[in-house]
Amino acid sequence: MTAASDDGTRQDVSWHQSFGWGLLTVVDDDARTAELPVGVGQGAVSASTSWLAVPVRHAQDVEAPDGWPDDLGIPGAQVAVVVAFQAAAPGDPVHFDGELWCPSGRLMVGDPETERQVDVVAGAVRIQVSLFPAEHAEAVVLRLLPASCSAAR
Repeated sequence: MTAASDDGTRQDVSWHQSFGWGLLTVVDDDARTAELPVGVGQGAVSASTSWLAVPVRHAQDVEAPDGWPDDLGIPGAQVAVVVAFQAAAPGDPVHFDGELWCPSGRLMVGDPETERQVDVVAGAVRIQVSLFPAEHAEAVVLRLLPASCSAAR
């Protein structure tokens, strides 16, 4: 799911998703059987060699509006996800900046219920993560860069 423009450059992609697990994951398509990173669920971005786990607003972190019918389920909270292909600008908040090993060239972004494939160059991928707000994020920006890219911030 990587969009390209007429000149071959990558275009950012974005979507809204409900996260029933309260966790956005980024993993190499061939490494889904590997263990999750240590520290998952402790409120901060966690990473291992091939997994990234980002805490987000849990789908159930919503309250029923006044007068909401008891027989209707409450819609889950939605989180905005943006996948960008340029480094964070100076002064932009970056809550994680590291590398993920992706030998398949296919990163799966989402959660166990809904994932989207993002094509990358096979090998090491640098990932910068920005969360808005920093706790119980309602928006996540994932910046995917060549592993050798060192952004000045």
